[in-house]
Amino acid sequence: MTILTVALVALNIAITFIQIRLLAQGDLTARTSLSLLVELYLPLFVMRMVILVYASISLAVSVVRMYRLQTTPQGLMSPVYLSCLLILVGEIIGRFLFYATHIRVGL
Repeated sequence: MTILTVALVALNIAITFIQIRLLAQGDLTARTSLSLLVELYLPLFVMRMVILVYASISLAVSVVRMYRLQTTPQGLMSPVYLSCLLILVGEIIGRFLFYATHIRVGL
């Protein structure tokens, strides 16, 4: 599960940067959304990326440490819960950024 979590976080970050590149190549509304993301909401965007990376690395380090020390999985409860909570917070920030950078067209 840890390897899957790290892989999915890496995939999420890669897709985010692909979407940013596509916004830069888009029409006026896409470029306006991009400018909102990299100007007004840049601190939240950076916070989201840092939280996702930190959570996945923290989880991986905890699991590797458990295997090296040959301890029981009960010692992973706090790191796993913290990592899941951080990933949830990062995704909530991402959802906010999605709606905050939406540019309305028409009605």
